[in-house]
Amino acid sequence: MLSLADAPLPQGEVLVFQGGRLVADCPDADACPDRSAPFWPERAYAACQEENCERTPLTVPDGPPVRLQFIATWEVQDDDFRNAPEYIGAEHLALEVGIGPPGASREDVTWADRGKYGAVGSVELAPGTYELVAVAQYGEGSYQVSLVELGGQQGLGTGELLPDLVVGPPRQVRIETPLGREANPALTAGGSNGCGADEVADEEARRCLRFASDIGNVGHGILELILPKQEATLARAGGSVDWVQRIHHADGTVREEEVSQAEYHPTHGHYHIAAFAHTYLYAYDQATGTRGELVADGGKTGFCVVDGGPLTTARPGLAGPVFDGRGCCYYAVFCEMDTVFVDDFYMGLSAGWFDIYPWWRSGQYVDITGIPDGVYELVTMANPDLLVIEAEGENNAGGVVLELTGNAVEILSGWTQAPVEAARFHGS
Repeated sequence: MLSLADAPLPQGEVLVFQGGRLVADCPDADACPDRSAPFWPERAYAACQEENCERTPLTVPDGPPVRLQFIATWEVQDDDFRNAPEYIGAEHLALEVGIGPPGASREDVTWADRGKYGAVGSVELAPGTYELVAVAQYGEGSYQVSLVELGGQQGLGTGELLPDLVVGPPRQVRIETPLGREANPALTAGGSNGCGADEVADEEARRCLRFASDIGNVGHGILELILPKQEATLARAGGSVDWVQRIHHADGTVREEEVSQAEYHPTHGHYHIAAFAHTYLYAYDQATGTRGELVADGGKTGFCVVDGGPLTTARPGLAGPVFDGRGCCYYAVFCEMDTVFVDDFYMGLSAGWFDIYPWWRSGQYVDITGIPDGVYELVTMANPDLLVIEAEGENNAGGVVLELTGNAVEILSGWTQAPVEAARFHGS
């Protein structure tokens, strides 16, 4: 039970509830179609029943009403692959979360504003008993909810309101070919090489250690990146142009700085910012706990970052999502059409939000061809060359120690330099 009576929240502190594992009654797109698909009626939310739902009591003590910031994160499947059954399973969950009186119908629950991997909102609750209601829409996975008591004006700092990038430990590490297809079976004897067909063809990848990347912003300011239309046209043609970072001040003024190169990614069908993150694989001495030499690194450094979900340790006053990914290329593979109809392309991370690059996304790998079985350290670093302007550059890495045995990968431990616990990142 979550009880503000038993554990009152001092101003700004976070009460986190780790939810159970939920199993939806519609495990794939055929049984539970996408309710947001164009030209289709919106699908009704699933009913709260048996394994797909969890109700958690919440007690508000006697006294004046309490205004709470309500944040939830969950495991979710990327829209592009909802129709691929092999990706709907133990590691993906689409969830609706709300709060209301015990036994209320779904319509009576107050639903928070939502992003792709989470929801945020605020509710005012009078003394009494309530329920947090979490219902799996499809898939299977876990979730967590945090509550932050709000009160008074939340200070956002003075001067420049800079972002502060942080990284969760690489997760879902595996040697598994995306979409379940062998990119080049001749490269391996009886097993997956982990590489996608485009990675083999375009990058000459041979054996791919895949992973998911979680990158968040814990600063007072947003990370706002802009690519003017004329510059986007040049980048689309292979020209050298830079994204512009817009930095906001507490007094409402802004300044702009060119920060890092714009790249068009033909496989992803949108623009990236170059040198945004890099992943390294080191030898690791488990007996002494020390990092050895660099044995491989990832070729992908460009990203299109968006507000995927809220960090559950976000400070009070967390705003809803701003960057939804359309700004990287409004209609994906039609970027050249976009340059006719839009003035600027944009991407970024709002303060208190994070983005995920899933393990099966093109480029999310380190080529481990010729690397023997053993213990290694896999490290992802955001903004490695400090091209993006941020408040702190020393907390930008997260890593895991892992053991490779053939195509099996076992995670031995994880760490992050971020001022948030590793467990607060989605699916860590």
